[in-house]
Amino acid sequence: MAEDKDYQVLELLVSVLKESIADSKVEKESENSSILKDGNDVIRLKQEFDGETAVILITDKKNIIYSEDLLETLLRIEKNEAPASFVINDLTVQTEVILYAVRDFFDAVSSSYEYVGALERVGHKAKVRMKFGDHPFDAIIFNESSKVSLSTVFNPALAESIRATIEADAQKVQDGVNKQFKAK
Repeated sequence: MAEDKDYQVLELLVSVLKESIADSKVEKESENSSILKDGNDVIRLKQEFDGETAVILITDKKNIIYSEDLLETLLRIEKNEAPASFVINDLTVQTEVILYAVRDFFDAVSSSYEYVGALERVGHKAKVRMKFGDHPFDAIIFNESSKVSLSTVFNPALAESIRATIEADAQKVQDGVNKQFKAK
C-alpha cells in the first residue's frame, strides 16, 4: 500500500528561504528534495519522516542561512508554524543557534578567542576548535533539554595558568548560553 506523504513543510521552508535570500533560485529535484541556489552556492533541502513528523535535512556548506540571519526564523517556524524538525549540517536548529551563541560569548569574554572550525556536528552535540591567542583547544557543546553543557579539551602540554583562564571563561560562556536559551 502506497503512503501519501505531505511535503508542505518543505515547500514552506523553501518559500521562506527564497524570499529571504535575494536573487536566489529554486530547483525542485523531486517531491521531497529541493536546491536553493545563491550565486555559485547552494542549500540542499530534503524532507524525510520520523513517524508522522517531518524532518527537514538542510545542507548549507557555506553557512548562507547564518550569514542571512535566518536561524531564528527557522527556529520560529519549527516551534510555531510547522510540525517538523530541522537539521542543518547535521545539527538541530537550536543547537546550531547555540553554537553561534557560544562563539559570540567567547568573543565577548575576550577578543583573544578565535573560532577555527567545527570538528564534529551530530544532532544536539558539536565539537569545535577554538584558539586562545596561539593556544588551540576543543570546545564540546551538548544541548540537553534543560541545559547546555560546555566542556574543553586541551593539549596536555598547555600551561596550567592558560588552561585555568580558558576553563573559567568557558564557565562564563556556559552560564551565559544557559541564561539566554534555557532560563525558565
